[in-house]
Amino acid sequence: MKTIRDEIYARMFALAGLWNLGIGLTGLFFTDFSVALFYGPAAVTDDFLGLVSFRLFMVAIVIFGIGYLLVSRELMLNRAVVWLGFLCKVILFLLFLYFFLNGKATLMAMLALTGDFAWSLLFGLFLYQTRERVKHDIVTG
Repeated sequence: MKTIRDEIYARMFALAGLWNLGIGLTGLFFTDFSVALFYGPAAVTDDFLGLVSFRLFMVAIVIFGIGYLLVSRELMLNRAVVWLGFLCKVILFLLFLYFFLNGKATLMAMLALTGDFAWSLLFGLFLYQTRERVKHDIVTG
């Protein structure tokens, strides 16, 4: 039986999935716009490896978005995705904070990654509040 809290978490992960899909697909289809938005207009380049790296990063964001949508369907069976998302969002926030403080990323990038950090706090709350319901261990559920 689903509780009200489960419904809230299911909706939260569905929104987190849409958040990631929105950012990732924008980065894939509007690469120059996204690079300029996150790193400034001077960062837009024709460098093949730079563009491939950025697009692969966007693909990873899309894949995580799909993962969060799967979590929204069955909360307790997809905790590993939540753990990975939690860790990645915290690491990316710290990395972009460093970039921003050193003039390598824009304020827009910092705002987007602050949003990711907020998601990581919600993910952490989910992991903490549902730890008693895990069947096997704390990670896999």
